[in-house]
Amino acid sequence: MKIAFDCQAPVREQLDALLTNSGIEAEMAKPGTAPKHIECVISAYDQGRLVGVGSLLDDGSIEIVVAREYRHRAISEPLGKLLTARSKAAVKVTS
Repeated sequence: MKIAFDCQAPVREQLDALLTNSGIEAEMAKPGTAPKHIECVISAYDQGRLVGVGSLLDDGSIEIVVAREYRHRAISEPLGKLLTARSKAAVKVTS
């Protein structure tokens, strides 16, 4: 299957399912975990199913979550490259 990337945030139900599947949900619920401001989100889909999401945070860092069964599909690298490109484009516009 071909993975499709979208520059929009996924619907909440799909995101919740991805976080649960990836094991990240428990990590985010730890006490003392401060919410972060997200500048940009890119979602990865396989035939309409959310299988990965990447976020560019306001501090310049990138967070990527991929469903367990898709981790061998090299989704993280293109998500990171797309987010990095968006970050560089934003810097050029504001400079």
